[in-house]
Amino acid sequence: MEIFLNEKIKNLVTHDYRIASLLKRYNIDFLSWGGMSLEEVCESKNIAVIKLENKIKEILNTENNEFENFNLWSIEQLTDYIIKIRHSAIKRKIPLVKEQLLKTCKIWGDSHPELNMVHELFISIKTEIVQHMDMTKKIIFPHFIKFSDTYNSNITEASIKLIKENITSTNYEHEKKEQLLLDINYLCHQYYIHQEKPFDINYLYYLLEDFEQDLQMLLHLESNILYPKIYSK
Repeated sequence: MEIFLNEKIKNLVTHDYRIASLLKRYNIDFLSWGGMSLEEVCESKNIAVIKLENKIKEILNTENNEFENFNLWSIEQLTDYIIKIRHSAIKRKIPLVKEQLLKTCKIWGDSHPELNMVHELFISIKTEIVQHMDMTKKIIFPHFIKFSDTYNSNITEASIKLIKENITSTNYEHEKKEQLLLDINYLCHQYYIHQEKPFDINYLYYLLEDFEQDLQMLLHLESNILYPKIYSK
């Protein structure tokens, strides 16, 4: 892939998900900045664009053994993977984060009031994402399957309209989740772990960052790979 300065961030990450980790080191959230070009983001954040461009090229010039090329997957493969792998990972981690949040707020909430705000935000995002996963599994994804090559010849205009309305709605929901993640990240100082902090807080930051990465992957797969496949049909 040839890198252009006007290339959108989301397209770079879609091409190679390893770029997401690189952007994070520069404090660039690839979801919230996804619609902007590499040049625009670098200018906004006062980052030397040539330096970041070269680091992206270094990644692209090495073999990717870390992530699948989801762009090559069919709609059925993507929806199946999202439900079985991404949903399962998030569902498994929600109770771990919730338990550690309750424990940490109980012990350190008075001296670290931001933790109580994090708890409220996490409850909000937990509710949002659980509802979202349930709806996509039971309602939205079954409609998407009709867009696969197997069923595409039988699809109606009414079904196409409904599916695209679902995409618009879920994209709006994604933006809300992205903002909640950003708010939590900000309150937790980008999950910076320091030996002078209490162990409970450092461990909470570790769990929250891990949860954030899983949720970002889910939102990325849907918004930047699955949904464009639907629209291209």
